[in-house]
Amino acid sequence: MGYADLRPNDFRMNVEAVGAAAGSGDFVNARRYLDRARALITPEIGKLFPGEDTEFKLFPVHEAWLKDDPKSGIEELSRLGQTFELLDPIRQEIFAQRAGLCYLGFGKVKPPKHGSKRSATNPRLRTC
Repeated sequence: MGYADLRPNDFRMNVEAVGAAAGSGDFVNARRYLDRARALITPEIGKLFPGEDTEFKLFPVHEAWLKDDPKSGIEELSRLGQTFELLDPIRQEIFAQRAGLCYLGFGKVKPPKHGSKRSATNPRLRTC
């Protein structure tokens, strides 16, 4: 998080600080870095980092998951899902993957059985 404070105009540093702050439960600073990163988004940044743009929209869902508040997280996922058709194809794919993982994290879907081809496709995927 300190690097983001030293480089407040560095988009990637602020994005990393959002994750670090939220992961440690510091949602006040996470939102501060999130707001700073959002302010730095230009059309060029948006093209280079479509995943981050999508993650910003899902931040309230992640926050609800970390606070063990599945009701508000699922409500926010449902609300965001209503805008799915407005997203470009890249963001639709990212959103669908992230939303699926969030539903998994909230216990609304079951993970694939061990040995399934889909379970091994991306070992870096994490739940909400």
